[in-house]
Amino acid sequence: MIAKSVFDYSWIQEIPKGTPILIIVEGLFMYFTVEEVVELLDLLVKSFEGAEILVETIPPYLVKQSKKTGHY
Repeated sequence: MIAKSVFDYSWIQEIPKGTPILIIVEGLFMYFTVEEVVELLDLLVKSFEGAEILVETIPPYLVKQSKKTGHY
């Protein structure tokens, strides 16, 4: 784990090259714009060739429900 903003791209240099990489994105993308998510995913693909990315997604109506009630 690296304690930096996902948009402080210097964290990428801290990941050893040439090793298997699994990137898990959980509870993150819903806080950013589509443009920010696309930029980040593009950078991850370019920086970690052959990596696997697991992304947690929820439908927009659940996000709205969460904002109203505090849970899904």
